[in-house]
Amino acid sequence: MRSGLVAVIELTKPRIVMLSTLSSLAGVLAAGKTAPWLALTTGVWLTAAGACALNQFQERSLDRLMRRTSGRPLPSGRLSAAAALAVSLTLSAGGLAILFAGCGAASSGLAACGALWYNGVYTPLKTRSAFSAVIGAVTGAVSPAIGWAATGRPLFDGSLLALCFFFLIWQVPHSWLLSMRLSSEYEGAGLPTPVSVFGPTRSGRVLFCWLTVTALASLLLPLYGVVSAPLAVALLAAGAAWTAFVSARLFAAGTENASKRRAFGVVNSLPLVVMAATLLDRVL
Repeated sequence: MRSGLVAVIELTKPRIVMLSTLSSLAGVLAAGKTAPWLALTTGVWLTAAGACALNQFQERSLDRLMRRTSGRPLPSGRLSAAAALAVSLTLSAGGLAILFAGCGAASSGLAACGALWYNGVYTPLKTRSAFSAVIGAVTGAVSPAIGWAATGRPLFDGSLLALCFFFLIWQVPHSWLLSMRLSSEYEGAGLPTPVSVFGPTRSGRVLFCWLTVTALASLLLPLYGVVSAPLAVALLAAGAAWTAFVSARLFAAGTENASKRRAFGVVNSLPLVVMAATLLDRVL
């Protein structure tokens, strides 16, 4: 019983789900209005968990071929494919229903579009293109918009667009750093990577550009009024500066895996800095 529950939790990729939920709350904070917090967090959590579970169902054959993913619930045999599909559909349906009832049609519609894009476009594209992360990055921009829509504010607003743009851009170096670190494993499973297209040296240069643009994208938030308190702006500037510094070190190090690991940790910390700055701005 306990092992089955652990397998179900692993199936939903809790870290990704947590980030999606937190970024939806960042959308609420950026809007500067109240929202039905319980319905929003529960709905986003369940919908994202369902999409992640469906992703593992879709990629179960590929996951068996890679050491990084062979221990997941489906390739390891701890959960059947039928059970995984049932879990994913139940979670998604429950999450969308909660969002519709508690946050409105706009939030639930955005969540549905994000899940469809993740499972229907990005996941199949991973086996066909090394640039799937660029297309799939749209899913990262959806979560803040879900939270923003839950406040009732119109979606076409500069503050929301700046916040969504950051999360969209951030997705690319996050995904590419992982695939570049494990390029031989990915390619052995039939997944093309930037390294297979550009080669190790040029792919490192391209990644440096994406990391630099990600740092700059975070600095759009003060320009568009997402954060304005001096301390929050300083926190954001510090996060951007550190990301730019680490990307420069990665560029200098070339294909060294240790530098990629450091850059992966830093680029994954930047969204947390953005969310903390947004929260700090509202508190101050």
